[in-house]
Amino acid sequence: MDKVKFLTKPSRIQVCLLAWLAATALNQPCLAADQTDDNPQYSENGLTLWREPLIELEFVWLEGGCFLMGQSDQEKQILIREAGALKYRDFYADELPRHQVCVDGFWLARHEITRLQWKQLMATEPFPADLPDDHPATNISWLMAMDFIVVLNGVANENFRLPTEAEMEYAIRAGTGAPFNTGQTISTEQANYNGVHTFDNGQKGAYLEKTAPVKSYPANRFGLFDTHGNVWEWCSDWYVKDYYKNSPADNPEGPATGKEKVMRGGSWFTAPRSVRSANRRGLEPDIALEDSGFRLVAKPLPPRQAAARPSSIDKKAVFDPDF
Repeated sequence: MDKVKFLTKPSRIQVCLLAWLAATALNQPCLAADQTDDNPQYSENGLTLWREPLIELEFVWLEGGCFLMGQSDQEKQILIREAGALKYRDFYADELPRHQVCVDGFWLARHEITRLQWKQLMATEPFPADLPDDHPATNISWLMAMDFIVVLNGVANENFRLPTEAEMEYAIRAGTGAPFNTGQTISTEQANYNGVHTFDNGQKGAYLEKTAPVKSYPANRFGLFDTHGNVWEWCSDWYVKDYYKNSPADNPEGPATGKEKVMRGGSWFTAPRSVRSANRRGLEPDIALEDSGFRLVAKPLPPRQAAARPSSIDKKAVFDPDF
């Protein structure tokens, strides 16, 4: 193994990476980051939080529950009116049928992986160098996101993964049934998207033509930032246009196979109709776009007093679809 030289005192993450590389070469388990005493769970503003110590990424515990996944009849009418029937068929019909889904509780990162966190762990810069380190990492393909997770799991005792599509929509909605977690429409004071365009009775706004620093906009009810806009976020699921016709009600994980992976949330480049809670798209896993990024799910034990989610046997949705 080649020697690694640091110009300054190595950081904790660099020490852990070196330990992981050495353990991998010796085919031994790496315990370099297997420490929990310095990253306990804590509460803040009613949220249960946990901070990963190596890349200093904060996670929030989402209790899980049941919700109506997909596009409402009202959204369909608005989308057809604004986009036209042909564009609706090609880009938005995959959000139907609306159906009830239940997910178990999980830890979700409060924001996307930043450029700094990517550089610290991967020692590469796939994104242009003209933005500060607190912006989300972009130009990230699904395969690159998986590489990041492999490395992080190697130094953090295998605790991380991409969210499923159902988990992402649950997180984006944050207990709402409207097109956005902000209500019937959204503004560029609430999210980073192409404000030249509007949705329903929304107003035109700013178009930054680039990412914004993470946490620039208000968090949703679950304490999550940038679930609408900023960058498209990769999910673990394979994308199939008509998957909702056969999706299971409990913890769906997507089709067994496919050619594309699901992306959620829209980006700084997209119109507001593509940053809606229900919006989904598919993209080949080896393609990296200037507005593609990701966030992580962590898998430590849930809070000791985490509430049990409602059973999917009860077909009454937890959230009012007409919110």
